[in-house]
Amino acid sequence: MPPKPPPYTSEDEIRLERLRAQRRRYTFVRLLKANLREMAILGREARISLTDACAAAAE
Repeated sequence: MPPKPPPYTSEDEIRLERLRAQRRRYTFVRLLKANLREMAILGREARISLTDACAAAAE
């Protein structure tokens, strides 16, 4: 189990630390799945924030 990050760590740093921990213990296929899942999550968050920004600008 990876060590708990300090409370002032950003979400991106936490994700990177989790990926590093997975890289140490996962096989290549599991690491690939984890990376693809992270990319999907980050893409979804970016799309949501971009959509919110566009909606706010249109008002």
